[in-house]
Amino acid sequence: MKRSTQWLVADKGIRPTGTPDRCFYCDRPQGREHAEGCVIRSRTVVVRFHVDLVVEVPEDWSEAMVNSQFNESSWCANNLVDELAESVERANQMGDCLCSSVRAEFVREATADDEEAWGLRVDEVPS
Repeated sequence: MKRSTQWLVADKGIRPTGTPDRCFYCDRPQGREHAEGCVIRSRTVVVRFHVDLVVEVPEDWSEAMVNSQFNESSWCANNLVDELAESVERANQMGDCLCSSVRAEFVREATADDEEAWGLRVDEVPS
């Protein structure tokens, strides 16, 4: 979803290594509108992430039991953050990353309902 406000250059576009009163990305002066195509001009979209992780489960669990554990039991998807953090740590220790295990897919433009549900309202993102 696109913002309905102007894209005025403010703190978000100013960087310590750049000019103190100009956008680091589009070089527009503070108080003026960011140039079209500037990375500061953003919108919200829905993206689906596909992640393949190696996780530990009891040795006698069947495929159905594993699926049930992660899809229908009391396991909370918020726990995925911990699983990802542990996977990142293991990958870092091996001098690797998770890039080969993750794929992102654009689903659609976000709606006002999406922004409300996720608590990310594009009009409230500071410029």
